[in-house]
Amino acid sequence: MGFATHYADREERVEKARVFSTAAHKTQTRRSGEPYIIHPDETAKLVAKFEPNDPELQAAAWLHDVLEDTKVDEKKLRLEFGDDVVDLVKEVTNAKEDMVAAGGKRLYLIDKMNKMSDRALILKLCDRLSNVSHLEKEDQEWAKRYAQQTAKILVELKPRVATHRKIINLIWDAIEPYQKVA
Repeated sequence: MGFATHYADREERVEKARVFSTAAHKTQTRRSGEPYIIHPDETAKLVAKFEPNDPELQAAAWLHDVLEDTKVDEKKLRLEFGDDVVDLVKEVTNAKEDMVAAGGKRLYLIDKMNKMSDRALILKLCDRLSNVSHLEKEDQEWAKRYAQQTAKILVELKPRVATHRKIINLIWDAIEPYQKVA
């Protein structure tokens, strides 16, 4: 039985992912020193805003960094949440070895994001929007580099649905202050 079938109540499904993610990230902090869970929380809220009727995508938003940043493995995640959720998580998870082979993170992300399913791209864009929404709390040199990397990715991105364009516009708004030449 898949995640969606086993947990009939939508809120219960998303809540299970929230609890799981909170436990998995419990000792992690952001670069700013804040608890890491702030990021999956914000990403999940953004996904819910743009895709309110997709609890699997919302659950994947809570879990999107679990495989990449914690000791939880794919088998455990699949057992807990099913194929649809884990396939979305895997689609947005960065593979360090693939980044090197692609010639760096920016080129890797451009290629990966242009090949993602529409749902995964919504999640990845909400993830990026969450990150750029907190640049003022970061070291400003790092923030400027991250914003510039984001701009280069967005220029090469091929949005396929209106939701992608809405999120991309919000990302542009967030990085705009870092695009000015000093």
